[in-house]
Amino acid sequence: LEHRFGPFDLYGSMNFDDTRPNGETGPFGGLLSDPFATPVDHSGEMVFVGARFNFPQNDGRTKLGFEFNHGSKYWFNFAQAEDDILAPKTAVRGDVFETYLTHRINDHFIFKAGYQRYNYNYSGSGWDVGAPELLSANPVLGFPTYQNANVFEYGMMARF
Repeated sequence: LEHRFGPFDLYGSMNFDDTRPNGETGPFGGLLSDPFATPVDHSGEMVFVGARFNFPQNDGRTKLGFEFNHGSKYWFNFAQAEDDILAPKTAVRGDVFETYLTHRINDHFIFKAGYQRYNYNYSGSGWDVGAPELLSANPVLGFPTYQNANVFEYGMMARF
């Protein structure tokens, strides 16, 4: 959903996944289950909301935005090949806060500076193999998992 109120853009999205595994697993785990455990049905949700202010002094070419998303314990999306430095924020099992400033230089170039705060609640964000483990319980995991991460970014986007 998206709506403009004067110089403000408000937008949001809700997503849902529902798994129906076939009961098979292996040494790396099954669909949202640990290795050699019998996979069972699960569902997950993700909510994404944002607000952006379009500075009217320069025809809305400069924008200041804030976004928030929350993913539940069993949430996953199919974005494993995404090229964000950590992972896509929309794949997080936990919360992500982002604030950014963009400026459209011309029709083809946009400057962006931003900050993202990742707060992971469960292991396995972005993956559908292996059971999500509550990170505050200090679980034994087969690979390193962040509890929090900060990303500062700036750059140019080119569109042709």
